[in-house]
Amino acid sequence: MSDLRNKCIFDSIAWIYHLFDRPIRRTFKPGIRVLGQELLFNGKTVLDIGTGTGIWADLIRINRANVTGIDHSEKMLEKARKRYGKYISFILADAKNLKNFRDDSFDIVTSSFVLHGMKRDKRELILLEMKRISKNIVAIYDYDKGASFMLLFLEWLEKSDHYNFTQHFYNEFSGIFTHCKKIPVKKGSALYIGHKKQANSN
Repeated sequence: MSDLRNKCIFDSIAWIYHLFDRPIRRTFKPGIRVLGQELLFNGKTVLDIGTGTGIWADLIRINRANVTGIDHSEKMLEKARKRYGKYISFILADAKNLKNFRDDSFDIVTSSFVLHGMKRDKRELILLEMKRISKNIVAIYDYDKGASFMLLFLEWLEKSDHYNFTQHFYNEFSGIFTHCKKIPVKKGSALYIGHKKQANSN
């Protein structure tokens, strides 16, 4: 899917997307719970890439992190700012080129259910930017093998790269980061956590 088409789709559905905040929040909570067991959010600076209406960012914020969310859809960000803008900074940005952020800008850089929607070459560009602006940790919450037939059908309609993502993403991820971990969360989803530094590095 082209960047322009993707942006237009999310701009066009933003007015109704926020109506699904509650079920999406329920979907995200198990991932946040497991991620919170792996990482200490308290006092950390976190960048959420592809933040959409801000649900994943807000769940991290509740864990006492200082969160910034970025997205390429201004319409989605309008919904996020309306709901969570008092607590979270939301910025319009292209995740493939985060030139406005310096190297090592955030303690943790994360995204949820974003990378499966694009081809490998674009995923790689985003992962490299996530690595650059993270001080050390990058955490991805996304699909794993074992999704339901209905979900697979919806991803096919969306023309996402769901199949290749679930088959190959961990290898892609571990080729960029070190000390990687894949943690199943529930059927069809997993957390992928990687470090930019060696485990014994300061």
